[in-house]
Amino acid sequence: MTQAPITVDRWELQRAVDSAVSDFMNALATDAPPLQWRMPVDPHDSQLSGMAHSVHHADPAAVAAQWAALLGLENEEISGPFRIFHGRISGLPVKRVEVWCETEQAQAEASVGKGVAE
Repeated sequence: MTQAPITVDRWELQRAVDSAVSDFMNALATDAPPLQWRMPVDPHDSQLSGMAHSVHHADPAAVAAQWAALLGLENEEISGPFRIFHGRISGLPVKRVEVWCETEQAQAEASVGKGVAE
């Protein structure tokens, strides 16, 4: 019996990788609020990224800072509407590890745009 060639949908693969990476990373720090983790399947985009989002966290900035401390990410920057903690982790073969969230200002502006604040 001959099997037809297997086709792999890149986006389905990405979702599966992200789900597995999220499970793995969040299991490393069970006392910390879980993040949505992403590790692109594109070999040219070698990074591990965790997002603290206002939909899942009452204080995303505090959650991002907690994870940054746990991972030893010492660099911090504001880039547009995002607060990003980043660095490298010894032994991990990615160029960059980052934990990020929207700035409080960006969250407030989004809330006003939706008619939630004021």
